[in-house]
Amino acid sequence: MAEQTVQRLVLRGPLVELDALRRRKPLAQLGPVLTDARVGRGLAAGDLDNDGRIDVVVNDLDGRPQVLHNETADPGHWLIVRLKGTGTNTGAVGAVVKVHTGTTVQQRLVLSGSSYLSQEDKRLHFGLGGSDQADLVEVRWPDGGTTAVRNARAGQILDVQQVSGTR
Repeated sequence: MAEQTVQRLVLRGPLVELDALRRRKPLAQLGPVLTDARVGRGLAAGDLDNDGRIDVVVNDLDGRPQVLHNETADPGHWLIVRLKGTGTNTGAVGAVVKVHTGTTVQQRLVLSGSSYLSQEDKRLHFGLGGSDQADLVEVRWPDGGTTAVRNARAGQILDVQQVSGTR
């Protein structure tokens, strides 16, 4: 396995500051991954360690991958939805997931090929704010079928399996 350079990313405020000409520039304490000039050939985001925080991997043209591990002190409540489709689309590409929490509705689409030379996590991450559960998780599968999950607790990876012939 190729050796990786790991840059710990601790988010505690803004990622940029304004210089004397009021141009934005990355904060120096974020380290060389974000401050050094480089040629990137892809970026993928996903929860690499299943802790509810989105991590980032940057693929450099002439170097090793740069892993920015998110170590935010309190990620808040979150839910990750992992779909398993049927037939030739087991990755559920094209499925739409809606998560209802109180009066808030969030929607995500399962994509393939999300960045140049990179693939982001196909699991869908939802921030739930102060809610300790999602009241309703709705999945509309690419074939038009639907699945609903009620009262999904926060802080978990929720597996949802498509049932053949369900509409």
